[in-house]
Amino acid sequence: MQGKVALLIVFAVLGDSSAAPQKSAPLAFPGLHDGRIVGGIEADRHEFKFLVDMRRGSHYCAGSIITPEWVVTAAHCSQSAPSGYTLVAGDHNINQIDGEEQTRQVVQIINHPNYNRS
Repeated sequence: MQGKVALLIVFAVLGDSSAAPQKSAPLAFPGLHDGRIVGGIEADRHEFKFLVDMRRGSHYCAGSIITPEWVVTAAHCSQSAPSGYTLVAGDHNINQIDGEEQTRQVVQIINHPNYNRS
């Protein structure tokens, strides 16, 4: 039987732009197609046990486990009905099933009251 989990949504407030880091050239993402991680190294298996893959059929976003029943993610990642999302924990490679994954269905989404989609 699959467990159920609720999704808590947060958003970031951008402060004074003068304090923000300056942007450089747009990032390219060659690692999305050739199996490499862009700008980093592969994490050790299960190094980040608090991360979940948020799926809408396939990978869509990510979240962090904050209690056994709650996950937090960015507000823009969860604008559909709860039944549209599945959370997968314990996954090292989203393109392979290794049998250690745990899947949960989202049953509730709580958006931050100040989140504005626009």
